[in-house]
Amino acid sequence: MSRSFILFILVSVALAGSAWAQCPMCKSALDSSDPAAAAYGSGFSWGTLVLVPAPFLLLGLMGLVFWNSFRKARSRESLAPR
Repeated sequence: MSRSFILFILVSVALAGSAWAQCPMCKSALDSSDPAAAAYGSGFSWGTLVLVPAPFLLLGLMGLVFWNSFRKARSRESLAPR
């Protein structure tokens, strides 16, 4: 395994606790002694965890496509006869 991958895993684990946090207004609105409201709050927490990574995944995918096209263009340029 590369060092950067191990570093990524360590940082991800260290920041996992903050992923459960929501804004104080949402949290206070969802906190209740009612069990149905507690289940709704748990669903809200999971929804936040699912929706937050989406923009980062899209940006990462676009960056990967750009990087691959740039790398292929450089490879073709170096293989072209002069």
